[in-house]
Amino acid sequence: MIQLTTIPALIATAPHLFLVPGGPGLSSMTLRTFDVLSRSFNLHYVDFPGTNGNPLSRNYLFRELADALTSEIKKMDGPKFILGHSYGGFHAVFVANQRSVDGVICLATPLSVDALGEV
Repeated sequence: MIQLTTIPALIATAPHLFLVPGGPGLSSMTLRTFDVLSRSFNLHYVDFPGTNGNPLSRNYLFRELADALTSEIKKMDGPKFILGHSYGGFHAVFVANQRSVDGVICLATPLSVDALGEV
């Protein structure tokens, strides 16, 4: 369900950085200016169903997507970080609350009940 586009780091022992786009509906292509970070991180760009060629078979609930993302992240060994932009920040916080990453970065994410309501 979750599609990851991986850009390997220049350093063999580099940590993982998962980049979650805003949206819903925005693809990982909106974050590709972060490719420069592959100097220090294994980059994993996240595309949810219906974005960047990842087929949409049905509509998914936030929790289904967040659980699927958490599952993908748990498959990786080593230090892991997640960066969420805008709406993607809600997914990043969910994953961080599952203790699945070592750090979280939210960019332009309106973390308030008024922005999303109860998840």
